[in-house]
Amino acid sequence: DNYHGFALRSINSDRNGEQLNPAVAVNDNGMMVAVWEDDSNDKDGQSKDGQSNHDIMGRIFYSDCKIPNDSNNNPPCLNSKEFTVNGITKGNQMTPAVAMDKDGNFVVVWADDICNDKGYDIWMRGFNADGSPRKLKLRDQDCNNGCLLHPNPGPDKQKCDGTEIYTINGQQRNPAIAMASDGQFVVVWEHKPKDGIAQIWMSGFKIEPDGDDSTIVSELFSEQSVDGQIEAQTDQLNPSVALNDKGKLVVVWEENSSIKAKEFKTNDIKVSVDIKNNDEDTSGNNPAVGMNNNGDFYIVYERHNNVSQIFAFGYSANGNQLLERHISNPTDGSTNPSVCVNEKGEAIFVWMSANKGEDKMLEKKDLKRRACFINDKAECSLEDVNNKTHVVNTIKEGDQDQPAMACTSTGHSVILWRDDMENNNDHEIYGRGYDEMGKRP
Repeated sequence: DNYHGFALRSINSDRNGEQLNPAVAVNDNGMMVAVWEDDSNDKDGQSKDGQSNHDIMGRIFYSDCKIPNDSNNNPPCLNSKEFTVNGITKGNQMTPAVAMDKDGNFVVVWADDICNDKGYDIWMRGFNADGSPRKLKLRDQDCNNGCLLHPNPGPDKQKCDGTEIYTINGQQRNPAIAMASDGQFVVVWEHKPKDGIAQIWMSGFKIEPDGDDSTIVSELFSEQSVDGQIEAQTDQLNPSVALNDKGKLVVVWEENSSIKAKEFKTNDIKVSVDIKNNDEDTSGNNPAVGMNNNGDFYIVYERHNNVSQIFAFGYSANGNQLLERHISNPTDGSTNPSVCVNEKGEAIFVWMSANKGEDKMLEKKDLKRRACFINDKAECSLEDVNNKTHVVNTIKEGDQDQPAMACTSTGHSVILWRDDMENNNDHEIYGRGYDEMGKRP
């Protein structure tokens, strides 16, 4: 592919306010889009609890540097100014996720308190590869400025400051999105009815031309609970999703401090298979899943004993186990893992590691990265001599957390994170790119 690694660089250009919760998507043509939550805009007021309202911001980069926006011609070359993802800036927008097709078109989803009443819904907006908004239509909604992802259960719209919009009862939070190369995509999120228990919902979509310079977003499959139940018995939280071009869909989530996962086919969504590792201990939090186009996938999550560690397991497309073990240092407190998978079935892992600094008193947060490689036993081995765990952030001052990662089919990867390198509790978004599975600039 056309991807090239890049050294540490800032992602956001406006350093005012607070930047947090980054997400990233890449394709094999060398394109990268970064999105994050941002409160640098002081024109959209405050929430009811007196905090500054946040927006979702985005920025596009080309790593092959064919577009020479960078004065030093250093990858990744900037291809867009910082832009506001949410076309309607009323209320509070948070926790974005992004996915991209093979041509660079991308969809961003986020939780939106558009009425500024602490009632969150999941919103989406589509963009072309140059960052211009796509003319999408979903059900009877014009999505040029973004629109409600899930269907409205009643006939009435709610007015927010004179604007009619759809909302839904309960709370919808923490969306995740995965996209196939042709633009089909699946979104999962936490749905919590009023006075109810949180349940993971999902909905699938495909994008089709409409003939009038716009496109229709139609349902690949309708909104439904991931576990197939009408109501959850215990809270289901922190979903993650992976989708390949063959319609294989893997969803993972946290339930009752245990990791749950299911596999689906988008053309027969009512049929599912429970995914389990061979270890009887299923306890864990904050899971993430990554999958390649062949259907090889890995699930990674926090496992809490005396110290929080990162545990991972993976299966090939034919069901053979690729990995099952702890991947982090057992003496570090390790959290917030992410994973992506190359076309060979090899995996890259990143997580936040908290350990004692040089003074042995203050806890220091860094980002760590490790990869596994397929060996002659058709297993993904962590024992490669060139595969030692290393620190992603080259500037060690301050804390680095909230990692997000995406990779191409060949394993070229981008890692973003929230960084307080000036150690003043003001955070920005930084990133770093890797040329190959085990190499870095």
